[in-house]
Amino acid sequence: MNSSVQTETLLRERGHTEVPAEKICHISSVHNALDPRIFFKECSSLARKYQVSYIARHNKEESINNVRIIPFPALKPRFFRVIFSPAVMFFYARRERAAVYHFHDPELLIIAPVLKFFLGCKTIYDVHEDYYTSIRGKRYLCPCLSKIISSIYRKIERFFARTIFDEVIIAEKYYREFIPNSVEILNYPLKRDYPEKSCSRETERIRLLYTGNVSISRGALICANITNFVKNCEVTFVGKCKKNVAEEIYNTANAQENIKITGIDKFIRADLIDKFYKKGGYHAGLAIFPYSDHYFKKELTKFFEYMGAGLPIIASDFPVWKKLIEDNECGVCVDPGDAGQIENAVKYIFGHPEAAERMGENGKRAIDKKYRWEKEERKLFELYENLLRPVQ
Repeated sequence: MNSSVQTETLLRERGHTEVPAEKICHISSVHNALDPRIFFKECSSLARKYQVSYIARHNKEESINNVRIIPFPALKPRFFRVIFSPAVMFFYARRERAAVYHFHDPELLIIAPVLKFFLGCKTIYDVHEDYYTSIRGKRYLCPCLSKIISSIYRKIERFFARTIFDEVIIAEKYYREFIPNSVEILNYPLKRDYPEKSCSRETERIRLLYTGNVSISRGALICANITNFVKNCEVTFVGKCKKNVAEEIYNTANAQENIKITGIDKFIRADLIDKFYKKGGYHAGLAIFPYSDHYFKKELTKFFEYMGAGLPIIASDFPVWKKLIEDNECGVCVDPGDAGQIENAVKYIFGHPEAAERMGENGKRAIDKKYRWEKEERKLFELYENLLRPVQ
């Protein structure tokens, strides 16, 4: 029996019927139980001060990092998940009898009023994505329908953020544009032990790394195409990649042996991605996304992971991305539609190892000084302390 359950059982045996105010529950019907932001950052940090449970997709109930993971059934297809997940999640969440429920998915918004107004719980909404632009970019929706759905969604999200939730957390700075009364808990990296020099000085073969979810909208084919116009170059993808996307990647590359994919049709845990960083031997980290409203203003988590690992970054020249990379002198920005610019950037980093190493070191220093989860963790603790403070 884990510590959280033991504590609750002991209290009941002593005649207490209420769960201590420090019990909190994170809920997600979409994210994996070992999601880097939710589990390894937020839940694991909070578990040092509170009783924490996390209801999410997982294969068994277990306790990791003092967080009790409660498996949530993976409902398929998407239509059934969206329709039935709220009712199922309410049943799971209600059993926890927590003082605070921390939401991570918009499809669960509908149960927040019940937990708050009828059961007297505190509620937090954690905005991971700009769903407005995400919906508009869905291939399976016609443009007219996607505009209607995204507009309705934006109005619903704003209403819930203003009137239902006690606190709203945003993972990106620019989300303040549509949710002004929110708290920034940015997705900066955890402290990791990387090799002192991660950037490769190998001179025989160019090795490039891409980490995170692999998709066409995240530049998978652009990255694969690099191997066609840069000789002796290989690209390694580490992250969940649908089988049909993997096939497109292999078909894009003239020589399939220049492509390595870890994560076809499976979730890749953060600790496995870390092993690739720690192993080293790569010349640069890739983030060459095609132009998209959804990613245009984001500060990608992979930027900070590449910087922490001492890897120079080759990224699209979106203004926000370019400013971050140029301000920290940690990489090169290119027009994602210009193969010549991409080729020149790869060859420059490969052909100038001292400059590449300097970019990598600049990135590591920037992480140590500015982009650390520990700073965001303090803001998260402060938010919870204020939320759980008794009313005088």
